[in-house]
Amino acid sequence: MSSTSRRRLNESSRRRSASNCSGSKRSRDHRKRVMGQTDMELFSGGTIKDIHIIQLARHELLLESIVSAIGDLKLSHAVVLGAVGSLRKLVYHQPVEEVGSVVREADCTIEEPMEILSLSGTVMNSVPHFHIVVSGANRLYGGHVKMGTEVLSIAEITVASLENLPLERRMGPYNQRKLFPYTSMA
Repeated sequence: MSSTSRRRLNESSRRRSASNCSGSKRSRDHRKRVMGQTDMELFSGGTIKDIHIIQLARHELLLESIVSAIGDLKLSHAVVLGAVGSLRKLVYHQPVEEVGSVVREADCTIEEPMEILSLSGTVMNSVPHFHIVVSGANRLYGGHVKMGTEVLSIAEITVASLENLPLERRMGPYNQRKLFPYTSMA
């Protein structure tokens, strides 16, 4: 590695370290997590029933096509196992700032050839919640996938349908959709 590359790497690491330091609130939250006092919830149960591969062609809409396939397959609960392919347009949102108890998000649209590096998420009550990471020409993009995301040449999404998982997604505190247990399975 050249001295210029090492210097850039060291400068980049310093900037990253500085930007990750957000003061005492973060430190208190970190101590709370380390000591086992969190608001984390753990949901267990359910089984994988079937595995489905959704293949999309050039210029098909990613999220709209997955929603259509979920409907055709009558999937109430599922999990994305993985995805490969390319996009010509990515529509997503990501958090940009935290103001009190509200997280503000920005809608983003990127139009350039991109490779799908990761697609993950769940389907609860037939409603998808997916996040994506893609590589563009000069950087990575990622966030919550939105309608309007378009395939460049091909995309293959592998989805596993789930059974006996008593969960639903609904609005929780701070105007965010969360998972909640429910007692009667449909």
